[in-house]
Amino acid sequence: MKSIIVLATMLTLSLNSYADQNVNSSSLEFSKEAVEMAPQGLLPFIGFGGGYTGNNDNVPVEGTPVSLKVLGSYYLAQPYVFDAGFGISNQQFSQSGAKDTAVTGSSLELAARYRFANAWQAGLVANHLFEMGSSYAASQGDAQFVGLQALKEFSIAKGWLARVGGRAMTETNNTGEMVNMYMIDLQLGWNPHAQATTVKSVAAAPKVQAAPVAKTIEVKPASALEYINYASFENGNSIFFQEASYSIDAKNQAQLKKLATLLQKNKNLFSKVEVHGYADISGSEALNQSLSEKRAEQVKAQLIKGGLNKENIVALGKGSSQAKEVLAQDRKVELLFTGVKDEKALQKALAL
Repeated sequence: MKSIIVLATMLTLSLNSYADQNVNSSSLEFSKEAVEMAPQGLLPFIGFGGGYTGNNDNVPVEGTPVSLKVLGSYYLAQPYVFDAGFGISNQQFSQSGAKDTAVTGSSLELAARYRFANAWQAGLVANHLFEMGSSYAASQGDAQFVGLQALKEFSIAKGWLARVGGRAMTETNNTGEMVNMYMIDLQLGWNPHAQATTVKSVAAAPKVQAAPVAKTIEVKPASALEYINYASFENGNSIFFQEASYSIDAKNQAQLKKLATLLQKNKNLFSKVEVHGYADISGSEALNQSLSEKRAEQVKAQLIKGGLNKENIVALGKGSSQAKEVLAQDRKVELLFTGVKDEKALQKALAL
């Protein structure tokens, strides 16, 4: 970075015949940090399950099933997740008339769930138990179960997820008597995409004394210019949101449109406007991060709609990093400016 600044300064000096240059602005530096992001794409999970198989007296398949599976979970951008997995299932039979004391075999699992804003997931699940049909009084060699599943997702460490819940399934290829299976699920997964691009304000050199090109120019580091808040919203410099929501009310939409017009007219006074989204602590870290990003993106979209160039806007999700309780003031978006060329002029322009 210093080499680039030195080179740019040397070129400027040669073109302007050693004229003094006064630099008083900051730039944006992008980096990656390991922070909890909303799951996306294909993630690996290990699933454990245990429960109870029940029936009426005519089909002696009562017992305690357990399972161990490797799952691939695909998270869509929309609030849906799909699972496909393969593993081993076992059941210990408790009735004296059961065909087997215990049975073990391989199993295939498919699931499709809707992801709610409170980190719950609910949907359909299906299990195919290979070569276990006779033990479950099925009409063929394999046993097939279909039912409903509900899971609560947690972030247990950076990059690691847990899902806990249960399922209720019924056998679809039984011989006429109802066979139901109820299980508790525990699933542990790894989120390799738990990286977020963050932006930091980095100051350029405060002042560089002109010197001949042949001489060495010393560039000393300078502290970054402080953020300037936009404080003309109804609630100061923040837009607040309803719980688990990222929609913007009509008043703030109108204010953002007005702000975008002003900023476009005064875009020479700053480099970027940073849109910081926040959430309260009511959800998981992954859900809060996703919600804060959506809030920031919604405000960014309103600014672009109002006429501000998208190149001048950076939307950042901060999750629940500032929240300590479940409070309305923690569900917000703040607007801050970096790369300010003339602080007083910008503050005057934003004083609506």
